Amino acid sequence: MLDEVARVAATIDEVDYCGEKPGGIAAKIALPREGGASLLFDDGTLVAFLAEPEVLVHMIALAESLDARVRGEQFESFKTPFETYEHPDDEQDIKVLKGKVWRYRLLGWVKSLLAPLLVLLVIFVMNSRLFWQKPQMLTQTVESDWAQITANADIGRPVEVFLLPLEDFSFAYAANMGRVLCETTGLKVKHVAPVTLEGVEPYNASKQFHVPAVVEALAGTVANFIKEFGAGLVIVLTNRDINNSDFDTRFMFAQTAYLDRVTVISGNRLSRGALKAYASEDKIRARMIKFALRSIGELHFYLPRTDDPESVLL
Repeated sequence: MLDEVARVAATIDEVDYCGEKPGGIAAKIALPREGGASLLFDDGTLVAFLAEPEVLVHMIALAESLDARVRGEQFESFKTPFETYEHPDDEQDIKVLKGKVWRYRLLGWVKSLLAPLLVLLVIFVMNSRLFWQKPQMLTQTVESDWAQITANADIGRPVEVFLLPLEDFSFAYAANMGRVLCETTGLKVKHVAPVTLEGVEPYNASKQFHVPAVVEALAGTVANFIKEFGAGLVIVLTNRDINNSDFDTRFMFAQTAYLDRVTVISGNRLSRGALKAYASEDKIRARMIKFALRSIGELHFYLPRTDDPESVLL
């Protein structure tokens, strides 16, 4: 058979090698330009490795002389350089190949989906209460001993600071802030019962509330507190997202209405940590106290704002 392959190959100018190789008889077809194709003649089959149409023309001619056929790397048999068919002898090999291709594609899909799935899993876990408990300030609480938790030092002295939680803010958290501010500043701090904010809606189809509108809606309530307990400044505590309606910022942690001596502090952004998770209880408490102290510094002690990063008046 080797002699026959060599004899036929010799009739094709582009075939410049023919000899025995492991697994059968091999021939090398070389074109005038760079390239070509390696052939393996084995049991009536010429196997084409990366053969281009120009090379396949000669391979098909050689196969016809040898009463053989040309088969590609994916077990397709060539009628012409551009037309293939599946030979019955290759049925099992084609089935195995298709199985491998399917598994390879499936593995590719899994790999492509793995990264986004992991990201979604991390976000889900980071937002899960099992992983990161929401701080107390983000939940409404019901207190059993109202008198004890509303106790204030120096009852006879006029109130200098009112802590006014809205209905979405924990009363217990406001009470704790009141005790800390009282001990820190030496001022008479009173935390009152939560107040329902009525008649104020988020603006411009957003979820943010305009601070001046909040202050205006609470004007009557604030006036009553001042009339009863003294002309103290008011710090409103809420978990609503606040901003100015002119959109000069994306959000605000706190904003002060100086003429009304009212500051609104929002826990919405102060409570956030990485990847939408919640900051620790201590971190949130420090942030809330910082903005409360800044309000007291401005509205009670009339201290100017500063650029010092170590100052609460930053």
